[in-house]
Amino acid sequence: MEGRVNSSSDPSKIASDGHFVLLEDFVEAIHEDRDPLVTGEEAKKSVDLILAIYESSRSGREIQLA
Repeated sequence: MEGRVNSSSDPSKIASDGHFVLLEDFVEAIHEDRDPLVTGEEAKKSVDLILAIYESSRSGREIQLA
C-alpha cells in the first residue's frame, strides 16, 4: 500500500463522471422546467452531513443531525 495514490490522499483522483451527469441533468431540468435528479433540498442533506463530520473531527464530539 505504501506509495499508492488514491482519492483519499489526492482529491484530484476523485472521478468526476457522476458530477458531470448531475450538472448536465440540472441544465436540462432548467430548460424543461422540471426538478433535477437531485434537488437543492436533497443536496443540502449531503452538505450538512459533511459539515457535521468535519465538526465532529474538529471537536471530538458526536454531532446530531436534524
